[in-house]
Amino acid sequence: MQFRQGDVLLELVENVPPGARRIAAPSGRLLVASGKDGTHAHVLDAGTGIAAWRLAEGAGGPDYLVVGGKGARLCHEEHAPLALPGGCYRVIRQHEYDPVTAATILVRD
Repeated sequence: MQFRQGDVLLELVENVPPGARRIAAPSGRLLVASGKDGTHAHVLDAGTGIAAWRLAEGAGGPDYLVVGGKGARLCHEEHAPLALPGGCYRVIRQHEYDPVTAATILVRD
């Protein structure tokens, strides 16, 4: 099962892969993806039932999320709130091709 909100796709998976490192998730709210210039962020609002993991060190949002059984809500200023059921999710960010640099770049809405 998949859930999309703008440039963020959440895919329901069985579990967090081995080797992923747990990252701090502030109580109740978690930044999943920031938008242009730090505005218009995708934020997960779930009370205390959120856990997040990253596969590699460095900046950026989580690669995996675990949402408690009561579910959560993904919020963004330009999109309708998205209700997520409890489960483990892989976070996939949208990329686009830049013909000037011949590279792919991260989309931020």
